[in-house]
Amino acid sequence: MKQRMADLWRPIGGITIDEPIPTLFLFHFYHIVDMQRVLNGDPWNFEKHMLILGAIKNGKNPNLVLLHMVNFWVQIHKIPVGFKSQVVGENH
Repeated sequence: MKQRMADLWRPIGGITIDEPIPTLFLFHFYHIVDMQRVLNGDPWNFEKHMLILGAIKNGKNPNLVLLHMVNFWVQIHKIPVGFKSQVVGENH
């Protein structure tokens, strides 16, 4: 997973990936542009598993980062004409 994500993201400043505890990965980007591109380019997944990403500051405990939300798009086909509005989509 570490090598495949690094190959996919191709950070210009480089990256190191650690696994301090099982299933928690710490991605260290060496250039802020790389980190912002990855954080803003979600959703990311690996082998059908959603990656939930968050940012931490140097010296902070990565176990305290809230990893409970991820943005993603849903595409729905054949919606009846009267239901194609933002209000309907947000309320149903």
